[in-house]
Amino acid sequence: MVRKECAVCYRASFSSSGTGEWDCPYCGEDLSSEPVLPIEVNPVFRQVLEREADRRELE
Repeated sequence: MVRKECAVCYRASFSSSGTGEWDCPYCGEDLSSEPVLPIEVNPVFRQVLEREADRRELE
């Protein structure tokens, strides 16, 4: 998952793909040429996700 930030309304938009047409869902600005940014995951939440993945591997 990736995100782009709108230069007009300054809100983040998220997608599973960073390619193709991309319009801001809030103001409609074309974000297609904006850089793709990584999703920042809270370290505590990352630990929860890792533990859940480990638990599923044991099942």
